[in-house]
Amino acid sequence: MLESPVFDPAFDAGGEDVWLLRKLVECHGIALMWCPDARVREIVPDRRATLAFLQQRRFSDGQLRCVVDNSAGGLRGAYRVAVWMAVGAAQVVLHGGLALATRPFSRRRSTQLGLTAVGGLGKLLWWKRKLKG
Repeated sequence: MLESPVFDPAFDAGGEDVWLLRKLVECHGIALMWCPDARVREIVPDRRATLAFLQQRRFSDGQLRCVVDNSAGGLRGAYRVAVWMAVGAAQVVLHGGLALATRPFSRRRSTQLGLTAVGGLGKLLWWKRKLKG
C-alpha cells in the first residue's frame, strides 16, 4: 500500500497545496480535472488588492514553481529548475522591458507586464526561499 502524501509544514509561506497536488499526480497517478462550471466564492481582503501584495505574491509563486520542481530530486529536478530559471530570465528581460516601454501609454498593461517580470525574478531567485525544517 502506498503512503499518501500529506501537506508539508515546511511550506509555511504557502505552496503546500501545490506540492501536495504534484505528489498526488506524479507519485500516485491521480488524475485531476478542471471543472469550468464549478462555482467558487472567495472574499479577498483589501490588503490583497494592493500592488505591493501582488508583487510579493508573484515573486513567491515564481520561487514556488522551482522549489516544487526541485523536490523531484536528481537530474529530473535539476532539469526542471533549469528550464524554469531560463523562463524566468526571459520574463525578467522581455516583460520587464515591455513594462517600461508601455508605461507612458498604459499603466494597466505596464503593471501586468511588470508583475510577470517579478514572477520571473522569483524563478531566478528560487533558492532564497526559506522552508521550515
